[in-house]
Amino acid sequence: MPKKTPPEDRYLTFIAPKYWGLWCLIGIMRLLVLFPLSWQLLLGRKLGRLLQKLSKRRRDITHINLQRCFPDMSEKKRQETVDQHFEALGMGLVETAYAWWGNIDALMKVTDVEGLEHMQGALEKGKGAILLLAHFTSLEISGKVVGHLLPCHGIYFKHGNPLFDLVMRNGRKRSGIQTIPHSKLRTMLKSLKNNHPFVYLPDQDFGKQASIFVPFFGINTATTAATAKLAELSGAAVVPFFPQRRADNQGYKMTFYPPLQHFPSGNITADTVKINQVFEEHIRQATAQYLWCHRRFKTRPDGEKGFYE
Repeated sequence: MPKKTPPEDRYLTFIAPKYWGLWCLIGIMRLLVLFPLSWQLLLGRKLGRLLQKLSKRRRDITHINLQRCFPDMSEKKRQETVDQHFEALGMGLVETAYAWWGNIDALMKVTDVEGLEHMQGALEKGKGAILLLAHFTSLEISGKVVGHLLPCHGIYFKHGNPLFDLVMRNGRKRSGIQTIPHSKLRTMLKSLKNNHPFVYLPDQDFGKQASIFVPFFGINTATTAATAKLAELSGAAVVPFFPQRRADNQGYKMTFYPPLQHFPSGNITADTVKINQVFEEHIRQATAQYLWCHRRFKTRPDGEKGFYE
């Protein structure tokens, strides 16, 4: 039986011309981590402003989402938030390179971590712990911190480009996060049974077949009910986590919160509402840092006009 090639060695199979552009991008990402993190974040903000100018579609989606979620926000404030969001988005792209190849010791020097004892206490019960977080633009860099503190497992969706998919999985592995395909429920439950922390981000639109409609910023939103189901099947505590860039963009604050009480409750709708309420509270604290350029409300109830048409 032929010996399997280690994932790190499969890079040699991606030498076709169609991958050359991506190889150049990977090379640039590797070079970026040689500079101080503060310089990288400055470059990220400038990159984000460029993306804002070039992508009308993403600008429109961001405006629509903010208008729907914060109807009382003034037009001036909304435009400021859009500008800040694209800067945060650019920093997130640059942080991805640092998350996959950067120096963890340098990162920890500019990161304040609070509430780690909540995660440790949940793990002491021996049933794993679900680390609950939303799609903030600092997601990858926060994953590096979490993986350093508590090597963990997390869901991932396979990328359409096999080279990027390999780079992403290996990058997260170096950050201390073992990835599990989103369709492997048994593997997720096994991970929790083995008392691993499990990173879970349910704030995406998975369509009507995989969702229920519950409020999110007052909007009837297609939301997966899998968080409560996963907690019920595993017995794992659900520990909210909130990553936030400091106001001066020179470092990070990452907070673990106490496990959700009386969760799951047996009422799947009430439990899913509770998850969204946790996310709303975190988003209001750092509004521009949430991933507003994503079509979070693309699935609408029957008969309701789409937001992005």
